Amino acid sequence: MTGRTLDACKQVPRFLWAHVGAQVGVTPPDMGTLNALYDGRTDTLAHHQLLAYQALGFSPTAEHQRRYVTRWLKERLTGQPSRTELFHELKRWLYEHRILIPHDRALKRLISQAVATAETALAVALVRAYGAASLDVWGTSLAHPHGDRASLQQWLWTVPLRTSTHQMGKLLDKIELLYKMGIHRNWPAACNEALVRYYAKRCANRPASVSKRVAQQPRRLEAACFLRYALCAATDQLATMLRHGIQKSVNDVRRLIDAGRPDPDTQMREFATAVKALAADEVLTREALCQQLSALADAALNRPLKYLRQTSARRLAEALI
Repeated sequence: MTGRTLDACKQVPRFLWAHVGAQVGVTPPDMGTLNALYDGRTDTLAHHQLLAYQALGFSPTAEHQRRYVTRWLKERLTGQPSRTELFHELKRWLYEHRILIPHDRALKRLISQAVATAETALAVALVRAYGAASLDVWGTSLAHPHGDRASLQQWLWTVPLRTSTHQMGKLLDKIELLYKMGIHRNWPAACNEALVRYYAKRCANRPASVSKRVAQQPRRLEAACFLRYALCAATDQLATMLRHGIQKSVNDVRRLIDAGRPDPDTQMREFATAVKALAADEVLTREALCQQLSALADAALNRPLKYLRQTSARRLAEALI
């Protein structure tokens, strides 16, 4: 059930002994470890364990399976560089493929080697795209003070709290600075959006002064991803602010136009008052009354429906005709 042999446990759980004893109809041993049960007979223990995992279809990791696991880890690191989540996924993958799960230290060492290989490949791609000198300048510039902020990293990571022209101006300043640094050019396709977000947040989650003590290769990778993420975030925020600003302007113009138009309720009352006045005029002949009612109805029907909201008024006008 665990994908491992029982000697991987420091102490065998007592309920497991009780369960096995109930299944085979014997009194369970009152021992906590397998070594105590086998009394030093390591060859017998190894033989019994071999029979057990072979009966369940498990096998130790072969060389070709080890190479496949390395490729699988590389593929997973492309979209999910978190080691914690990858550790549990690797255990699940080994269990599903009926491969005995090694000790946690061996798995963590395997993941660390895969992460180091992947980060080296990304760093080489960034050096090829921007040059080692530019990457080093980017890494050191993040710790320098900028304006009223303690560091350039802190200034780039701040998020505007509201939509205003002042905040839009700050975003334009960020984009202009990042364009001058050249982060928008030649970004390698191997470093996708998920990797950029992961390494950028890893860089942002610690002070810029601490990043100076990080090794050169991960510092280059984190600094480049941080600047790339800052550029993408600033452009997205600016586009959102601009969209909201345009929508606000459209709404304001619509309200001004609507305010300058006649009130539909007032027009309806005027229409009803005019009809009532004609109906009360006893001097008018039937022919003259029909002509004036027809003129009022035509004028009402020629108005847009939006400005004559009451359907009863429109029906009344059609009935008068």
